[in-house]
This record gives sequence, structure tokens and C-alpha cells, in this order.
Amino acid sequence: MYAKKGDFKKALQFSRNYVLIRDSLSNTDKANEIRRQEMNYEFEKREAVAKAEQDKKDAIELEEKQKQKIILYSTSTGLLFVLMLALVIFRSLQTNKKKNQIISNQKHIVEEKQKEVLDSIRYAKRIQSSLLPTEKYIDKRLNRLKNDIN
Repeated sequence: MYAKKGDFKKALQFSRNYVLIRDSLSNTDKANEIRRQEMNYEFEKREAVAKAEQDKKDAIELEEKQKQKIILYSTSTGLLFVLMLALVIFRSLQTNKKKNQIISNQKHIVEEKQKEVLDSIRYAKRIQSSLLPTEKYIDKRLNRLKNDIN
């Protein structure tokens, strides 16, 4: 506006002020942009470090979970094996118990039959003893007969 009026001194002065202010603003904008980029770089750098640490933690956690799974599977397998062994032992004991019961019953039957046989033998001996003459009686009779013959 001063240049159109012909006041070139003021126009030059304002033009210089304008250039200084513009350069100052431009420098401030550039400085702000540089600061912003530096901050972005620092932020990305920290984020990368944090991500790396998190990845390490995740890997360690995954490894621990795998170890726990292995321990759990091993323990479960061992417990299942012990359970199966206990079942086999239990069935074996049950079978032996049944066999012992059968043997006991058979033994009882044999003892009863043996008692019956012995009782029968004793009864037969008593009948025989009552029907047959005694040895003393036979000796006495034989002696009489000998005496009679002589």
C-alpha cells in the first residue's frame, strides 16, 4: 500500500519486517516440525523397545504354558496308569477271593463226606461187633472143644 502511495521507505521497512516475521514464523514452524519428528522418532523407538520386551515376555509365558501342559499331561498319564494298575489289582483280589470261597466250600463238603464215611465205618464196626462173637468167647469154645476131643 505504501509502495502505491509512493512512500518507498516505509514500504521497504514494512517489506523487511514482513520478511523477518515470515522467516521467523517459517523457522518456528520448521523447528516445531523438527521437534515433532524428533518426538515421533523417540516415541517409535520407545514403542519398539516396549514391543520387543513384550514379545520376550510373551515368548517366556508361552514356554511356561507349554511346560505346564507337559507336566499336566505327564501327571495325568501317570495317574491313569496308577488307576489302571489299581483296577487290575482289585480285580485280581476279587478273583482270588471268589476262588478262596469256592475252595472253602469244597473243603467243607469234603470234611462232611469224610465225617459221614467215618460215622458209617464206626456204625458198621459196632454192628459187626454186636453180631460176631468175641475172641475170648471163640478161644473159650475152642479150648472146650480141644478138651472134649482129648
